[in-house]
Amino acid sequence: MKGALRSFALYTWFFMLWCACAAYGSQECTRCHEGFVGMKSSFRFVHKPFLEGRCADCHQKKGDRHQGRRAARTSWRMRCELGPGTHLIPIDEGWQGRYVTIHLENVRGTAVREKRLPFRDTDELAEVPAQGTPEVEHLRVLGVERDIFLRATLVFQTSCPARCEIACLSDGVPQDTFSEDHYLTFHKVEFSGLRPNRRYQVSVIAVDPRGRKGVPATLSFVTDEASAVQGGGYDNPAPLQVEGLSLVKVGARPYLKLAVSSDSFLKLGPSGPVLDVHGKGSLGLKRGQKHPFMVSTYQAGYKNCLGCHEKETSVSHPVDIPPSPGMHPPRDFSLCNGKITCISCHDPHGTRYVHLLRRQQSVLCQGCHSARKYVLRR
Repeated sequence: MKGALRSFALYTWFFMLWCACAAYGSQECTRCHEGFVGMKSSFRFVHKPFLEGRCADCHQKKGDRHQGRRAARTSWRMRCELGPGTHLIPIDEGWQGRYVTIHLENVRGTAVREKRLPFRDTDELAEVPAQGTPEVEHLRVLGVERDIFLRATLVFQTSCPARCEIACLSDGVPQDTFSEDHYLTFHKVEFSGLRPNRRYQVSVIAVDPRGRKGVPATLSFVTDEASAVQGGGYDNPAPLQVEGLSLVKVGARPYLKLAVSSDSFLKLGPSGPVLDVHGKGSLGLKRGQKHPFMVSTYQAGYKNCLGCHEKETSVSHPVDIPPSPGMHPPRDFSLCNGKITCISCHDPHGTRYVHLLRRQQSVLCQGCHSARKYVLRR
């Protein structure tokens, strides 16, 4: 009897410890990724482990006990796509006292650049000199593409790093308006869902980091469906070169300044505390408070999926292979090390489409395959 009670008490203790660890992991992840968790959890279809806060099931290396070092220190707070040119990206003042980790990779994920910059205090950063009122230059339509919908790509430059407020109208009726989230010199904007044989008017206003606005630039174009070309992708990305990587300020606001040579993806976030000459952390964190080891995107987006969904691979799209020659995966179809994996078509957190698909099932395949060549079987 005593042995049975002892075993029951032991199992109960282990169960309570497991629940506490799971709750702790969920709270720790949510503490830094609250906005992302809230957004993904609001969708109709959510991955069950993500909904239950079991982030470690996919992202954490097995057997790890919070002894991670380089890869674990960074909490990625910002992800964005960069075009060629100079960029000014606002960063959070709450990152003072930490290192800012910058992770850049080309559109295929085959060229990676990563660097850490110390961010001790905004007052110590160099001020970006004023360059006059920002002006929009060389506004033009790069082309009209026929993918799932008609899509027009506009490109233009600004005389200094600026974010642009852009409005698209058709016959005087507003169709789309948005504002860029950081400051850059080379701008590339896509308008999708356009109707064929329509005239559209675009208005662009440049705004510099000090809030000064330039003269609006306007452009008109016609969506000629007959001359539209098939949507393209990233066949042979240009070599990635990064210059002028530094932390600067405009007024009291800190920014990351950099110049890239080609289209790329950026991840940005705070990492470990900056140490002073005595080796003491500026944030007063304990040495044991470290993020766990994180597995690679390839491991989390393919290998770990097989642990629960091994049977589904026999009836699914081929995975762990590079795209076929001439295939153009859209930018939101993630590639891991240049290969198609589970997360290329499925969002591993949450989405508005059934089966966690990145797009509606009836048009998902047409993101990579020509609609004329492939027919979706229901």
